[in-house]
Amino acid sequence: MKAEQPEKFDSDLNEKLLDHGVLKTLAQIRNIMTKIKYSHILKDNLHKLCDQMSVRKRLPILDVKHRWNSTFEMINRAEELKGPLNSLCIYEGASNEIPVEQDALEGDDFDSHIQVRRSRSTDSEVSRFFNENPEFYKTDILSWCKAKSKTFAYLSKIARDFLCAKQSSVPAERELSGGVDLACPTRGRLASATIIACMTLKSWWKSAASELIDLC
Repeated sequence: MKAEQPEKFDSDLNEKLLDHGVLKTLAQIRNIMTKIKYSHILKDNLHKLCDQMSVRKRLPILDVKHRWNSTFEMINRAEELKGPLNSLCIYEGASNEIPVEQDALEGDDFDSHIQVRRSRSTDSEVSRFFNENPEFYKTDILSWCKAKSKTFAYLSKIARDFLCAKQSSVPAERELSGGVDLACPTRGRLASATIIACMTLKSWWKSAASELIDLC
């Protein structure tokens, strides 16, 4: 019987709070704080209103179940920002930027929303990248990606991860590494002299091609 008393007490308390409209008001405060916390636009507008009303800029606070005083802190923060919050709700109410309780984004919904936004952003970045004018062939790719990091945020990160490895500085190592492409299983019966001759011709051809490109 003793174990059931706290549950009965909580139930009675919730009924009394519901009768006085406290829970409804608390849900509205939580809803507004959640929307502002996850919206940079609303957060900036709130800060502007704080400057206009000479109110100290404060970030919204959300209550959590594992902190017994977090609800009080959320209400106290809402009281500190009462003027700017009222003006923000009136200003944004016409455009439905401040939603009703059932429209608030839950944690999973917000994560899904962010993933969709990121996928759309990535798609648009790829489209913009292919619509860019071709660069000169001697352009340093890493330097170009660094300069375009704001325009292509995700693509520049991919380029930074995959294009940062330097090639070998030893000419002999670069030439010998090409032997794997020449002496493949389908050409396994080539004599060693033939392989050497082919690699030499390939090296000469690369040198001649690079000289022609420099002349152009």
